[in-house]
Amino acid sequence: TSKISSYASNLVGQAASLYERAAQIDPNFALAWARLSRKEALRYFTRMDPNYAAMGDAARRALDNAQRLEPNSPETLLALGYYQYRVLHDYGSAKTTFVRVSEVLPGSSEVRMALGGILAREGHWDQSVAYLEQALTLDPHNVELLMKAASTYANVRQFTAALKLYDRVLEITPSDPD
Repeated sequence: TSKISSYASNLVGQAASLYERAAQIDPNFALAWARLSRKEALRYFTRMDPNYAAMGDAARRALDNAQRLEPNSPETLLALGYYQYRVLHDYGSAKTTFVRVSEVLPGSSEVRMALGGILAREGHWDQSVAYLEQALTLDPHNVELLMKAASTYANVRQFTAALKLYDRVLEITPSDPD
């Protein structure tokens, strides 16, 4: 498990470094700032990095830049939603933001996955499962989504449904050790 966590931490850290580099090359690249904010918020949320506390501040700075450049773009709004969810733990504001994004991106499985995650954190398991199922309808081969939905089903002790989703993951990535 620690090997997997270390591997995931390295991947997220590499992605953050690449977005940071893109923003340095072009400080007006709002997409890079928004994506950097999302990666830093994820690093803060998962505490994968021993210096995780600094990741919350980094997520805020990157978000501020994205909002200054393109405040109403879907990517900036996604970054705002993830910052509210993962750094501030302000689930009400995060839900409002993600619902706003869903109006701009009605076919987004990511928005439904995020809402499902927030509702699970709040203990609203049935609503969480409903959002995750909607997301799976939109994106049935998304391994991250399948894993999230499977773990949610396991948390509500619906093990048969969880195993079916884990089997789908294995069909998609049969030789992936993670």
